[in-house]
Amino acid sequence: ATEYLAKTLAHPDSRVRSETISAVAGIKGTRATSLLMQALQDPDLKIACKAAKHLGARKAEESVPELLKIAMRFDLWGKLHELKMTAIESLGRIGSPSALPSLRKLARRRSILNTSKTRILSQEASRAAYFIEKTLSGGRKDAPSS
Repeated sequence: ATEYLAKTLAHPDSRVRSETISAVAGIKGTRATSLLMQALQDPDLKIACKAAKHLGARKAEESVPELLKIAMRFDLWGKLHELKMTAIESLGRIGSPSALPSLRKLARRRSILNTSKTRILSQEASRAAYFIEKTLSGGRKDAPSS
């Protein structure tokens, strides 16, 4: 099944690719996770967001480096805002300690341009880091202040 779905991820119609992501999300295993990770590079940002969300939902530890690349990507005009938010949320869901340094860095990031978007990303990174830290400490951590 995943061999056929891999072909439809390259379909020219974004609706086909979107439905493929939905189908792949329902399949367990490393091949399906790999296809979701491949979809993070889709030119349609809605499809990439959908893939990132499903990777977080399945707590795909192997996707952490790719999600971090998205979260840390420079985005002067804020065109990747939704994708970056979804990647950060997914990193929090996955809960990998390896994401903490980058999430902390994002939580401290400030920008002159797009300040509201930068602030929102910073808050989400802080929240994701908090959830990871809380999980690591066995649930004994106070919520971060915004």
